[in-house]
Amino acid sequence: MRQGRKRQEKELVMRFVRGVDDDARMRTP
Repeated sequence: MRQGRKRQEKELVMRFVRGVDDDARMRTP
């Protein structure tokens, strides 16, 4: 139960990091 939640948090963080990466890439010329 706790492990599953940890995995969910990990995926959420990875998605957030990926989103920020895409945002930075779009802003850079």
